[in-house]
Amino acid sequence: MPKTPCLLVIEDDPRSQMIVELLAQRFGWDVVLKANAAEGLSFFREPKFDCALILVDCRMAEMSGLEFTKSVRKIEAKTGEHIPIIAVTANAMIGDREICLASGMDDYLSKPYTIKQFEAVVKKWLPPSEQANG
Repeated sequence: MPKTPCLLVIEDDPRSQMIVELLAQRFGWDVVLKANAAEGLSFFREPKFDCALILVDCRMAEMSGLEFTKSVRKIEAKTGEHIPIIAVTANAMIGDREICLASGMDDYLSKPYTIKQFEAVVKKWLPPSEQANG
């Protein structure tokens, strides 16, 4: 039986945290919530880190989602590993998607999003062995 996917969600807005958590639960996915990118980066560096996917807001105080992603990609360059990182952001201007992808993110989900959009982007990046519960 496939294991339950874990999503690391880095989001500073409590309402957005609640929405993502409820949606993830709907599809049977576990969520680890971090309120800022520095907390997310600390969790990512922990040996017990086993999330299959990271969803990160782009604009947060202290460290942006773009800076977080660049830091993760530097770590991965040394380990040879790669975890999908998805921007979940209200930045929906022309060029914002490209900026996110250029920072090393794998995909982009613009707020507000539908349940189907959320499900589609998460399932797109989950390893096949972890999709059966969704």
